[in-house]
Amino acid sequence: MVIERKKLGRSDKLDFPDLGLEDAIVKMDTGAYSSSIHTIYTKEVIENGQKHLEFTIYSEGEDGKEAPIHTTADYTSKIFKSSFGEEEERYVIRTNVIVFGEEYPIILSLSNRVKMKHPILIGRRFISRKFIVDPAFNNLSYKHKKKSKI
Repeated sequence: MVIERKKLGRSDKLDFPDLGLEDAIVKMDTGAYSSSIHTIYTKEVIENGQKHLEFTIYSEGEDGKEAPIHTTADYTSKIFKSSFGEEEERYVIRTNVIVFGEEYPIILSLSNRVKMKHPILIGRRFISRKFIVDPAFNNLSYKHKKKSKI
């Protein structure tokens, strides 16, 4: 049985509806196992005996408005190893992403990616068995989205 997989380019603009992000710039990274998103504030909070995570996403508030704080009770923490071999504990959330008009669940680690060119990295854990990455292309899902709106 041959599984038809859609082709993604090296970067794209994707929607993360649960996070209120539309046309968020992402980089496909087949060398990275997991996916991550740049956050500028992350804090575990206990209120009324219930733990939840508060976080603010990279682009929110850049236009001078106060950035909204997202909250979730569906999170964990995990030790990640950077490409330099350094270990770091990060929070991990479950959310959804829209690719080629279809919504998929995705796991994102919350990370300070301020020094990185792309605020969101999509790793092979999400890509494999669903998509093929061709680095000769960009924005294939985004172009599909724009074409669908015409």
